[in-house]
Amino acid sequence: MSKKNKTNLISKVSETILATQITVEPKNLLEEILKDADSSHIGSKNYNEFSELLKKEFQLTKDIYYSNYEWIENNIIEV
Repeated sequence: MSKKNKTNLISKVSETILATQITVEPKNLLEEILKDADSSHIGSKNYNEFSELLKKEFQLTKDIYYSNYEWIENNIIEV
């Protein structure tokens, strides 16, 4: 694979991943599918467990720490 093709692939993968953010509108079918799959936990009976795992993911990957109140407030506003 050429460097140009690799760069293009990385860009497309990055755009697809970024489309999972709440504030981003998907631009194509793949982004829609990934966003839908990424948010499927919202209606799950295991929502609280998934929510805590997501909170931990923010701590580990972005070094962002939320109090329980902040986390609940952000989830209610964004969902």
